[in-house]
Amino acid sequence: MSQIKVDNIKHIVPQSQVDVIQNKKAETDKKSPVKSINLSQHEVDLMDNAKRLFDGVGDIDTSRVESIKAQIASGELAFDMDELAKVLVRIDHGK
Repeated sequence: MSQIKVDNIKHIVPQSQVDVIQNKKAETDKKSPVKSINLSQHEVDLMDNAKRLFDGVGDIDTSRVESIKAQIASGELAFDMDELAKVLVRIDHGK
């Protein structure tokens, strides 16, 4: 007597269940309605400034990022954390 191995078994689903599954998927695909919010002028200005800032930034050079990560991991590139902290404070406070 020989043995037979059956691969890739797919279960048969009754059509009524398929319809229910497809309807549920269609319902979840619908976008939720957009809600209106009120922003202060300060918040609008902040958003405009952020948009201008990001519009001026080019795409990220991922190969350069990976190169820098590798240099940091190997110890080839080191940071003076005190100097980095000073620069961040100057950026934050606009000095």
